[in-house]
This record gives sequence, structure tokens and C-alpha cells, in this order.
Amino acid sequence: MKADKKNFKFPDDIVMKKDGVISTISINNLMTIVGGDIELAIKNNANSHEIKMAKIEGKTDYSHIKLEKLLFIKKLGHGQFGSVYLVQNKDNK
Repeated sequence: MKADKKNFKFPDDIVMKKDGVISTISINNLMTIVGGDIELAIKNNANSHEIKMAKIEGKTDYSHIKLEKLLFIKKLGHGQFGSVYLVQNKDNK
């Protein structure tokens, strides 16, 4: 017997703090989205570039550099999050 999805009640300890929509997804669709076996996807993510970079100590902090101190040399490309430029610091070349 299939569960009645419209009348399904979540346990009382689940609280939505903001407006949202709760929906369901089949395990097959979830596996398609994550690229196969979920445990394998989690294990592969542990070796991702982002996680490795976050673990590097002594990572150079570039937050002090101001746009007006940069000499734009050329546009290297454009991606989903914006453009990438080759620049040179006017102060120290």
C-alpha cells in the first residue's frame, strides 16, 4: 500500500525556520543527480579540490588588494560567476 503523500505528517521535531517547500525525490533520481552511489560520491567529495585547498595552511590573503591598485592586462575568460582577468599590482609589479 502506497503512503498518501498529501496527508503525510512529518515528526514534530522537524521545524522549518523559514518559508520553504518540502518535496520528495526517488532514490534513483538522487543517485542520477550525485553521479551514482551516494557513499562513493561522499567519499570522492572528501578528496575534492575545494576541500584540499581549504586545508592548506598559510594560504595567502589577498583581501588587502584594492581594485584601483591593479593594472588590467587582459581578459582571460568568462565563467558562470564572472570574468577572469590577468592583472598586475601597480605598486610592486
